[in-house]
Amino acid sequence: MRSNIEPSRKIELIADIGSNHKSDKSIALALIVQAASAGANVVKFQLFTANELWRSDDARHSATKQYELDPDWLPDLVETCEKSKVEFLCTPFSPKGVEL
Repeated sequence: MRSNIEPSRKIELIADIGSNHKSDKSIALALIVQAASAGANVVKFQLFTANELWRSDDARHSATKQYELDPDWLPDLVETCEKSKVEFLCTPFSPKGVEL
C-alpha cells in the first residue's frame, strides 16, 4: 500500500484538549505543556457555554456547564502555547466565540 504522505510535507500533530480541562484553568495550562512535551505541534480547545447549547431547563445544560472554557483564560492559554512552542487552536460554537 502506497502512502499519500510525501517526505517533504510537514505533518502537524494536533492534541485535541477539547473540554478535558473540566473548567479548571490550571488543568488547561498543564495539558498544553504535556501536549507540547509529547510532541504536539498544535493544541485545540472548544469554546462554548451551556447556554449556547441547551435550554436552562434541559438536564444537559447543567452537565455541560462543567466543561465550559472561560473566555478570560484565552490570553493565558495563548501565552502558554507560545512558551511551549505549540500553536493555539480553538473551535468556537457561536458568533461571539468566533469574535474572541
